[in-house]
Amino acid sequence: MSPTRRFPSHSHKICLHLPFFVRGRAAISPRPFSLAFVLGLLWLLGPMAAVSTAQYSLQTGSPTFTTALPVELGFLNIANGNLHLQVNFGSYPERGSRPLAAGLVYDSRIWNSSIGTWQPTNVPQGGWRFFTNVSPGSVSVFGNRQECDSRTAQYTIYSFSWTDPLGTKRAFQVSTEYDPTLCDAGNNPTDDGFAGDGSGYHMYVVNYTQVSAIYAPDGTQVYPSVKDTNGNYFSLDGNGNVIDPVGRTPVTVTSNCNGNSSQTCYNVLNSQGTRSTYTVTTTSISVSTAFGQTGVNEYSGTITVIQSVQLPDATTYQFGYDSMEN
Repeated sequence: MSPTRRFPSHSHKICLHLPFFVRGRAAISPRPFSLAFVLGLLWLLGPMAAVSTAQYSLQTGSPTFTTALPVELGFLNIANGNLHLQVNFGSYPERGSRPLAAGLVYDSRIWNSSIGTWQPTNVPQGGWRFFTNVSPGSVSVFGNRQECDSRTAQYTIYSFSWTDPLGTKRAFQVSTEYDPTLCDAGNNPTDDGFAGDGSGYHMYVVNYTQVSAIYAPDGTQVYPSVKDTNGNYFSLDGNGNVIDPVGRTPVTVTSNCNGNSSQTCYNVLNSQGTRSTYTVTTTSISVSTAFGQTGVNEYSGTITVIQSVQLPDATTYQFGYDSMEN
């Protein structure tokens, strides 16, 4: 995203141009020069999912191949056209070496054509989502079932990837095999290995599909929970809010707040020991693609996007979505 901002006293209007839409192109860009430059680069890069290296083009966050062009609040990865922005609600020094940060993160690579039709499913909510940098992220397990040559039995080989809290996805050189009839190499329920991108992350798998731990290059455990080498750890309360090593809950999340099903309130611990509230309101907009990729159907429908963000001081950022047809 890249915003064009106007600054009345207590309301900021941001015109969003979601890249690669026919309706609803978006962006958060600060200055006219930055907006034009970023959108120009996005236009030149085009829908990178059309190239053969589809997974490369779908990468969000900050993958190792990133060539970053700095923009306000983040960067444009000119290697694949993804615009990555991060808006912090709060940052907290912690016991140990890893501070806690929480806020909103955005990636523009929302489109995925893996099922033969463009779908806005690569990143949810129009590219925006809430994050804490000490969340464990998510693991994906892929099962590849194979037929045996001379029998009707089958065996399954599993592969693994992990997506960190800011959206960077890493595939690991880890493989397990479920082969109860010995028609291939037999059962192999455990394995461990490093991420294939050279980042130094190390994954351990047990019981065929259970990722028991992932470690960062500095030895910090980052999955299934974050724990540093000195034993300082982050946990979750019953509502999924992060509890830090000293027992604080820096941010609590309330869905359907203010009696509005389209609003989510982020209640952030402040320096006075009370909480400041950021209110995010979402809405649905109509979009249609026009990528023109052979063999892939276009999408026409709606997506959920952020309509406004109200800050604790009552300042509001309004997000508007224009149409390329106008």
